[in-house]
Amino acid sequence: MFRMNHRVTLADRESILMPRHISLLVSMLAAQPVWMERPRRRHLNGRTTEESVLLALCVVGALAVAPFIILRLLRGDWLLAGIDASLVVGVAILATYVWTTRRVRNASIVLTVFYLSLMVLVVHIDGMQSIYWAYPSMAAAYFIVRPKEAAALNILAMLALIPVISQAMAPISSIGLIITLATSNLFSFIFALRTIQHREQLTALASRDPLTGAGNRRSLQERLQEVIAIKERQKENVSVVVVDLDHFKIVNDTFGHGVGDEVLMRIAEIIRARIRITDGLYRLGGDEFAVVLMSANLTVASRFAEQIRKLIFDANLLPQHRITVSLGAAELQPRETAESLMERADVALYEAKHNGRNQTKINTDIST
Repeated sequence: MFRMNHRVTLADRESILMPRHISLLVSMLAAQPVWMERPRRRHLNGRTTEESVLLALCVVGALAVAPFIILRLLRGDWLLAGIDASLVVGVAILATYVWTTRRVRNASIVLTVFYLSLMVLVVHIDGMQSIYWAYPSMAAAYFIVRPKEAAALNILAMLALIPVISQAMAPISSIGLIITLATSNLFSFIFALRTIQHREQLTALASRDPLTGAGNRRSLQERLQEVIAIKERQKENVSVVVVDLDHFKIVNDTFGHGVGDEVLMRIAEIIRARIRITDGLYRLGGDEFAVVLMSANLTVASRFAEQIRKLIFDANLLPQHRITVSLGAAELQPRETAESLMERADVALYEAKHNGRNQTKINTDIST
């Protein structure tokens, strides 16, 4: 919670609810495959992980193929040298496209189709001595496009390779090679799916409050940056409502923390039932929540806050002790920072606390 005499940044808040080992795990897995669109984290150079991974794959692929261009030219294999050169040039063009436009999705599909097609073409021309390129080519697909897309493209590539394999090898050997290609794809497919599951679990641990299921400070910080960008582009109204339980320490001290946790979960359920799919509920720690309201000016936010206050008051969450909340609301202003917005919402909240609690106050200050 922000205090008038002690400002706490969102970054400071983040370390309280999210365990340090979870934060480290998320950072270690930041280099996710390109097809994993979320979360879209940015590196120090401002590029998303998806962009960085695709660009890195382009560079590695070009460097791996470039020496073979020279070797094929020295041997007089002009056709294969031309194919390899086409791959390097095509990869360079796609990398330039991603670098300038920062669009990854279409470039990923084009890149995968392009290099798999050239791999099949090289095997058809050069014969079985180039079949070993099939293994890294197919495995790389699972790092560039989605698992089902990679599997489909690799199956097409294997079907295109079967004529060459069957003509160059004995039936038993041909079947064995095809089975090893299929098995490698199966393992890569399973690994990609498990990677998705693990990242989703880590993302949930890193962005969700385990008690209430609401987003935590980390996800609030990311969401506020997103809505600020939306505000700048689309001029959409965005408001924040901060909710704080009144005298919650008495509940914990008198009835125990188990009862206090039940109250927090019930309050989260009440708020969650009143917000839209475009809105967001976040627990800031202890007995404080924040709600981000999209397409909501200060009037709408004030009306929403009053509804929440009345619903919680009338819910009689704890028969032995009336549960009430104080709320503060503020509307995001042009060129305002997330810190400023949260601070203004907190100012309104403390005004509600100072004036007797169980009420809603709004911050109409538009200076940022």
